[in-house]
Amino acid sequence: MSFKRGVLFIILALLAVNAAAAFSLDVKPVSDTIISRDQRATYEITITNDRSFDDTFRIRAPEVFWSVQSDPLYHYFSGVDVKAKSSAKVSLLVSPIQSIPPGQYKVEIDFDSVNTGMTEKEFLIVNIGPFSSPVREYLPSVARTVNMPSRIDPRKPVQVSMELVNRNPKNIKEMIITGKSSVINAQYVAGLEPLSRKTLHYNITIDPFTRPQKDDITWSFQVQGENLEPDLRQTFEIIPYSEIIEEAKEPQTSLFTTVLQRTYYNNGNTDTFKTVESKANMLKSIFTSTEPKANIVSKPEGDFYSWDVILAPQERKTITIVENYTIVFMLIIGAALIVSLYYMLRSPVALRKEAAVIGIEEEGITDIKVIIHVKNRKSRAYDKLLVADRVPQIASIEKHSEIGTLKASKIVQAREGTIIKWEMDKLEKNEERVFSYTIKTRLSVLERFSLPACTARFVDNSRERKTSSNSVLVKV
Repeated sequence: MSFKRGVLFIILALLAVNAAAAFSLDVKPVSDTIISRDQRATYEITITNDRSFDDTFRIRAPEVFWSVQSDPLYHYFSGVDVKAKSSAKVSLLVSPIQSIPPGQYKVEIDFDSVNTGMTEKEFLIVNIGPFSSPVREYLPSVARTVNMPSRIDPRKPVQVSMELVNRNPKNIKEMIITGKSSVINAQYVAGLEPLSRKTLHYNITIDPFTRPQKDDITWSFQVQGENLEPDLRQTFEIIPYSEIIEEAKEPQTSLFTTVLQRTYYNNGNTDTFKTVESKANMLKSIFTSTEPKANIVSKPEGDFYSWDVILAPQERKTITIVENYTIVFMLIIGAALIVSLYYMLRSPVALRKEAAVIGIEEEGITDIKVIIHVKNRKSRAYDKLLVADRVPQIASIEKHSEIGTLKASKIVQAREGTIIKWEMDKLEKNEERVFSYTIKTRLSVLERFSLPACTARFVDNSRERKTSSNSVLVKV
């Protein structure tokens, strides 16, 4: 060790010794038991000034529940003068300001050095007892302080600290501490040794989905079935929070249907809102349904299905998108059935009628050529084919007309006009025959002329069947 460090160490040691030996106190109880309201406990305090200079020592009583006076009285207000290296005595009179339960109490008294600023503490033991005898059984007297946050997130444990001070020599083996509010119900057990101080720490867990609210909690302390008054009360607030969790399922696909489901869950303690969107295809939307019904929103990047989802705490809502192409399949099947039925049920013999204007005068149409096509659609023959056509009264068959490739079997005049008939014993498979004739109008027809449909009768599997052609509208 160097010389300078040694000197510094000696100086600090002397200062420490000098500080420790500044002054000392000696307490002698004269009468430390109070058994009547007008009685005061008396103590003789000896103050020893170990300094090499005179000093004044002021007396302070920080305990607000106790009355402290000196004898003589000016010592308490002006201080006690003590010469260097000498001692002085002062008498202190102590009594409670108000009625307190019988028991033993510790009263703090502070002595301050005016010249050095140093303070020495002394604790005076005061016995408060029944008027008949000194106190033997002490009633509990505990100073209590509870600290907990004023804003609470219900997802996190609530940290509570308590400071307890046992003010008398009673040994409290079991103190029941209870905290109650509308959302908190906590209970703890603690012990407290005589004249001791203890700090306790607890974590309180509450339901994480507790709704936001303001609440008051009351802390009560019970020893041997008796409550320590007063209860402690504190106001706190449960803060709001919200979190929407999306749960998407894999698309469920069947033969013609695809189902997409998304579930949204509010993992919070307050109502919350979310706008949900899904890409939309306008062509597919014809075959798409949604539950609940979606709005269509157009954006620069395309069209979207949109839902406004409002969720209460712990509420779930599912959005379903269904693409169903069953109707397309049904339409195709239906069309195929219709076509099949048409080919199955249509007449095997096709009859088609045509007409062309071959004579026109100033007054209108005068001559018309009529052509009838008969075709066997099947690969089998049909017997006894009879084709009949009617010429309206307004026209007549031209005498020099060639009646098609087959001569007419009958031409009959009737009320409704002229009837022309062609007869064939058999219409071979896939055979096509053409019949034609020319008619002349009795009066010139202006612009248009209508010819009725012709008919054909034939035998199909020993059953007679009938088919008709189209009617013809002749125009200039």
